[in-house]
Amino acid sequence: MKGNLRLLNGRKVKSPTGEGTRPTTSIVREALMNILGERIKESYLLDLFSGSGIIGCEALQKGAQKILAIESNKRTAQLCQSNLLNASKGLSHSPQTKVICCDVIKQLRSQNELKSTKIIKNINLVTERFDIVYIDPPYRSKIIYSVLEELLKGSWLNKDALVIYEHNSESIKTINSKWLINKQKRYGKTALLFLTPNQA
Repeated sequence: MKGNLRLLNGRKVKSPTGEGTRPTTSIVREALMNILGERIKESYLLDLFSGSGIIGCEALQKGAQKILAIESNKRTAQLCQSNLLNASKGLSHSPQTKVICCDVIKQLRSQNELKSTKIIKNINLVTERFDIVYIDPPYRSKIIYSVLEELLKGSWLNKDALVIYEHNSESIKTINSKWLINKQKRYGKTALLFLTPNQA
């Protein structure tokens, strides 16, 4: 079973149902795109725990140039790829998109430690450094700390990269000193934490 979502411009995308996914609401997506503003244009976006890929789809509509999404559920990853391809159609620019079906931590580590030659051969997107990273793990998960650590260990981030972490607004997150908190926003049950690597 699949449901339908709408992008901010009214375009439909498909959403998996009954598989534990939790699509980011239109209110949060609109706020996010407004905050990113011109920064999204020609950006390289890494979407972790991508689900339906709706964040990547919104970014494409705003001018993002490259999207790499990582999703562990096979059916959801296939749906994500389909949504990103459909969202790319008819745009004035020609973006590049790729979905990798893999555990997020495993994939981050495979690049950091093994350089994942098989994937690099097939898609050069994973050799890029990203301008924006969106992280949307299950709300009850504590995996964010491992994700942030792996992002810093590898060559995933541009110098001025912005990392956005979506989480339950009722939970308080303590981020270590390797990261600087730029801002925090709450939208009902959802919160967004904007982070940059601490260059000190």
